[in-house]
Amino acid sequence: MGYSGGAIFEGTSEDAFLRAVEASIEHDLPLTQADRAGAALRILTSNPAMSDRAIAQSVGLGARAVAELRRSSDAVPKANFRIGRDGKVRPLNGAKGRLRVAELMKENPGASLRQVARTAGVSPATALDVRRRLERGAEPVPNRRGAVECREEPSVEAAGRPGRVPTSAGAPSATTLGKLMRDPSLRQSELGRRLLRLFRENELGANDMSELVASVPSHCVELVVEVSRRNSRIWEEFAEELRRRARFADAE
Repeated sequence: MGYSGGAIFEGTSEDAFLRAVEASIEHDLPLTQADRAGAALRILTSNPAMSDRAIAQSVGLGARAVAELRRSSDAVPKANFRIGRDGKVRPLNGAKGRLRVAELMKENPGASLRQVARTAGVSPATALDVRRRLERGAEPVPNRRGAVECREEPSVEAAGRPGRVPTSAGAPSATTLGKLMRDPSLRQSELGRRLLRLFRENELGANDMSELVASVPSHCVELVVEVSRRNSRIWEEFAEELRRRARFADAE
């Protein structure tokens, strides 16, 4: 039992540490980059199966920074699976799961992606990728030494390959977002903190987007498309208004 944010917490000391870091990030308490990196390394050491994305969200770093800490530190134990932000366990070698997905899709072409993914023990994003590969006449497992590695952060090249949902071209990089998250002029006002929360909550990677696409039932597709496009237009208008304000300020 421990204490986190003045409340009684049931769990190990490492669980309490993780919750304390998450509470600091949630309430916009100041943590230096070194503090965040140190927290990430401690979590990696005590819970090596936790995915890079999950740790990144907890400590306020980019997933690539967490992945680099994992690779560069000898203190981090090896784990042959990852536990994602959704709590699901995913093996690092997913070749068998992909082959099982292909079998299930051939046996029951009308089965939903979620049903196939659950039966095969893979993520909906993986099931979606396998289905697209089969539709193109490709093998379900990419030709990479006969195995598929679980990637925490897909590269730009990988995100652009057929069968994957790419990130939007204008998505802010982890570095750009990190600079904004540390800017005191934004952090010290309520509206500034609200804007930062919106940016953080709306940051999507290729894997996130694939899973979300796979989760939308067919009867909701058009509604989700309509809402997504409307929100996209709102952000575009917001960006244009900022540009106009900047031009007026420069003119003065």
